[in-house]
Amino acid sequence: MPSTTKTLEDPGPIATAPEPDHAPLLEAFDRLASDVCLDVKKVSAVLSISVSTLNDWRLRGFPPPWVKANGRVIYRAGALRDWLHECETQEPTGTTTQRRRDELEALPIPQRSRHASFAAFTTHGSTTDTWPFLLSEPTGRPLDAVEALANEEIEGPVEWMTLEQYSEAWKKAVTLIYVQEDKVLLPGRPEEEGDPEKPKRIL
Repeated sequence: MPSTTKTLEDPGPIATAPEPDHAPLLEAFDRLASDVCLDVKKVSAVLSISVSTLNDWRLRGFPPPWVKANGRVIYRAGALRDWLHECETQEPTGTTTQRRRDELEALPIPQRSRHASFAAFTTHGSTTDTWPFLLSEPTGRPLDAVEALANEEIEGPVEWMTLEQYSEAWKKAVTLIYVQEDKVLLPGRPEEEGDPEKPKRIL
Protein backbone atom coordinates (compact mmCIF):
# COMPACT_ATOMS: atom_id res chain seq x y z
CA MET A 1 0.00 0.00 0.00
CA PRO A 2 1.52 3.30 -1.06
CA SER A 3 2.45 5.73 1.66
CA THR A 4 0.04 8.61 2.21
CA THR A 5 2.44 10.61 4.33
CA LYS A 6 2.39 14.26 3.28
CA THR A 7 5.46 16.36 3.29
CA LEU A 8 5.34 19.97 4.31
CA GLU A 9 6.38 22.38 1.63
CA ASP A 10 9.05 24.92 2.45
CA PRO A 11 7.11 28.14 3.06
CA GLY A 12 10.14 30.14 2.05
CA PRO A 13 11.50 33.13 3.94
CA ILE A 14 9.18 34.60 6.51
CA ALA A 15 7.95 38.04 5.54
CA THR A 16 9.21 40.77 7.79
CA ALA A 17 8.33 44.42 8.08
CA PRO A 18 10.46 46.62 5.85
CA GLU A 19 13.25 48.54 7.50
CA PRO A 20 12.61 52.25 8.12
CA ASP A 21 13.94 53.95 5.00
CA HIS A 22 12.25 57.36 5.07
CA ALA A 23 13.47 60.47 6.87
CA PRO A 24 10.24 62.48 6.51
CA LEU A 25 11.41 65.68 8.19
CA LEU A 26 14.65 65.88 6.20
CA GLU A 27 12.82 65.07 2.98
CA ALA A 28 10.27 67.80 3.69
CA PHE A 29 13.05 70.23 4.62
CA ASP A 30 14.80 69.58 1.28
CA ARG A 31 11.59 70.60 -0.52
CA LEU A 32 11.18 73.91 1.32
CA ALA A 33 11.60 77.20 -0.52
CA SER A 34 14.83 78.96 0.40
CA ASP A 35 13.05 81.90 2.03
CA VAL A 36 10.94 79.81 4.42
CA CYS A 37 11.78 80.65 8.03
CA LEU A 38 12.03 77.94 10.68
CA ASP A 39 11.99 78.50 14.42
CA VAL A 40 14.39 76.84 16.85
CA LYS A 41 12.05 73.93 17.63
CA LYS A 42 11.58 73.00 13.99
CA VAL A 43 15.30 73.18 13.25
CA SER A 44 16.08 71.01 16.26
CA ALA A 45 13.63 68.42 14.90
CA VAL A 46 15.13 68.54 11.39
CA LEU A 47 18.69 68.16 12.71
CA SER A 48 17.68 65.66 15.42
CA ILE A 49 19.34 67.67 18.17
CA SER A 50 17.90 69.25 21.30
CA VAL A 51 16.77 72.86 21.47
CA SER A 52 19.28 73.45 24.27
CA THR A 53 22.17 72.25 22.08
CA LEU A 54 21.05 74.49 19.23
CA ASN A 55 20.77 77.45 21.61
CA ASP A 56 24.25 76.71 22.96
CA TRP A 57 25.74 76.69 19.47
CA ARG A 58 24.10 80.02 18.72
CA LEU A 59 25.31 81.66 21.94
CA ARG A 60 28.87 80.46 21.26
CA GLY A 61 28.80 81.89 17.75
CA PHE A 62 28.65 78.53 16.02
CA PRO A 63 26.57 77.82 12.90
CA PRO A 64 24.07 77.06 11.52
CA PRO A 65 23.43 80.65 10.43
CA TRP A 66 20.47 82.44 11.99
CA VAL A 67 18.85 85.87 12.07
CA LYS A 68 16.62 87.70 14.49
CA ALA A 69 13.30 89.09 13.27
CA ASN A 70 10.70 90.76 15.48
CA GLY A 71 12.49 89.47 18.55
CA ARG A 72 12.46 85.86 17.32
CA VAL A 73 15.41 83.69 16.34
CA ILE A 74 14.79 82.16 12.92
CA TYR A 75 16.71 80.03 10.48
CA ARG A 76 16.17 80.46 6.75
CA ALA A 77 15.81 77.13 4.98
CA GLY A 78 18.14 78.09 2.14
CA ALA A 79 20.98 79.19 4.43
CA LEU A 80 20.55 76.07 6.58
CA ARG A 81 20.70 73.82 3.50
CA ASP A 82 23.82 75.63 2.26
CA TRP A 83 25.51 75.06 5.62
CA LEU A 84 24.66 71.36 5.62
CA HIS A 85 25.87 71.02 2.02
CA GLU A 86 29.11 72.82 2.84
CA CYS A 87 29.77 70.57 5.82
CA GLU A 88 29.18 67.47 3.72
CA THR A 89 31.09 68.35 0.55
CA GLN A 90 33.85 70.87 1.12
CA GLU A 91 37.33 69.79 2.06
CA PRO A 92 38.58 71.48 5.23
CA THR A 93 40.59 74.58 4.32
CA GLY A 94 40.78 76.14 7.77
CA THR A 95 39.60 75.83 11.34
CA THR A 96 36.14 77.20 10.58
CA THR A 97 35.33 74.66 7.86
CA GLN A 98 36.79 71.81 9.87
CA ARG A 99 34.75 72.86 12.90
CA ARG A 100 31.59 72.82 10.82
CA ARG A 101 32.35 69.32 9.60
CA ASP A 102 33.05 68.17 13.15
CA GLU A 103 29.70 69.59 14.25
CA LEU A 104 27.83 67.83 11.45
CA GLU A 105 29.52 64.51 12.19
CA ALA A 106 28.42 64.90 15.81
CA LEU A 107 24.76 65.11 14.78
CA PRO A 108 22.72 61.99 15.48
CA ILE A 109 21.28 59.97 12.62
CA PRO A 110 17.86 61.44 11.74
CA GLN A 111 14.94 59.39 13.02
CA ARG A 112 13.35 57.37 10.25
CA SER A 113 9.97 55.88 9.44
CA ARG A 114 8.76 52.88 7.44
CA HIS A 115 6.15 55.14 5.84
CA ALA A 116 6.53 57.78 3.17
CA SER A 117 3.57 59.89 4.27
CA PHE A 118 1.26 60.66 7.16
CA ALA A 119 -1.60 59.00 5.26
CA ALA A 120 0.40 55.79 4.89
CA PHE A 121 1.28 55.87 8.59
CA THR A 122 -2.34 56.23 9.72
CA THR A 123 -3.56 53.60 7.24
CA HIS A 124 -0.87 50.93 7.50
CA GLY A 125 1.06 51.80 10.66
CA SER A 126 1.65 49.07 13.22
CA THR A 127 1.48 49.57 16.98
CA THR A 128 5.21 50.29 17.12
CA ASP A 129 5.56 52.53 14.06
CA THR A 130 6.10 56.23 14.69
CA TRP A 131 5.64 59.50 12.82
CA PRO A 132 6.72 63.09 13.64
CA PHE A 133 4.00 65.36 15.01
CA LEU A 134 4.18 69.05 15.82
CA LEU A 135 2.28 69.82 19.04
CA SER A 136 0.71 73.12 18.07
CA GLU A 137 0.86 75.75 20.79
CA PRO A 138 -1.01 76.56 22.96
CA THR A 139 -3.35 73.54 22.87
CA GLY A 140 -0.85 70.81 21.99
CA ARG A 141 -2.96 69.65 19.04
CA PRO A 142 -0.85 67.08 17.14
CA LEU A 143 -0.30 68.06 13.51
CA ASP A 144 1.59 66.25 10.78
CA ALA A 145 5.04 67.81 11.26
CA VAL A 146 5.90 67.29 7.60
CA GLU A 147 3.00 69.51 6.51
CA ALA A 148 3.47 71.98 9.37
CA LEU A 149 7.17 72.49 8.67
CA ALA A 150 6.56 75.13 5.99
CA ASN A 151 3.86 76.98 7.93
CA GLU A 152 5.62 79.82 9.73
CA GLU A 153 2.52 80.60 11.82
CA ILE A 154 2.47 77.20 13.50
CA GLU A 155 4.84 76.75 16.42
CA GLY A 156 5.45 73.98 18.92
CA PRO A 157 7.74 71.08 19.76
CA VAL A 158 8.02 68.07 17.47
CA GLU A 159 7.61 64.57 18.88
CA TRP A 160 7.65 61.14 17.27
CA MET A 161 4.51 59.24 18.25
CA THR A 162 2.83 55.90 17.74
CA LEU A 163 -0.77 55.78 16.58
CA GLU A 164 -1.91 55.28 20.17
CA GLN A 165 0.11 58.25 21.42
CA TYR A 166 -1.23 60.37 18.57
CA SER A 167 -4.80 59.44 19.48
CA GLU A 168 -4.27 60.30 23.16
CA ALA A 169 -2.62 63.63 22.31
CA TRP A 170 -5.53 64.47 20.01
CA LYS A 171 -8.09 63.71 22.71
CA LYS A 172 -6.31 65.94 25.23
CA ALA A 173 -6.06 68.77 22.73
CA VAL A 174 -9.73 68.53 21.76
CA THR A 175 -10.73 68.71 25.42
CA LEU A 176 -8.61 71.82 25.93
CA ILE A 177 -9.91 73.43 22.75
CA TYR A 178 -13.50 72.75 23.85
CA VAL A 179 -12.91 74.36 27.23
CA GLN A 180 -11.26 77.41 25.66
CA GLU A 181 -13.82 77.96 22.91
CA ASP A 182 -16.86 77.20 25.03
CA LYS A 183 -15.60 79.55 27.78
CA VAL A 184 -16.93 77.43 30.59
CA LEU A 185 -17.63 79.63 33.63
CA LEU A 186 -17.60 78.53 37.21
CA PRO A 187 -20.55 79.69 39.38
CA GLY A 188 -19.92 82.86 41.31
CA ARG A 189 -17.58 84.62 38.86
CA PRO A 190 -18.38 88.36 38.57
CA GLU A 191 -18.92 88.35 34.80
CA GLU A 192 -21.46 85.57 35.18
CA GLU A 193 -23.39 87.13 38.05
CA GLY A 194 -23.99 90.35 36.14
CA ASP A 195 -25.41 88.71 33.04
CA PRO A 196 -28.81 87.03 33.60
CA GLU A 197 -28.84 85.82 29.97
CA LYS A 198 -25.69 83.76 30.41
CA PRO A 199 -26.41 80.17 31.54
CA LYS A 200 -24.46 78.85 34.49
CA ARG A 201 -22.47 75.70 34.02
CA ILE A 202 -21.18 73.49 36.81
CA LEU A 203 -18.12 71.42 36.09
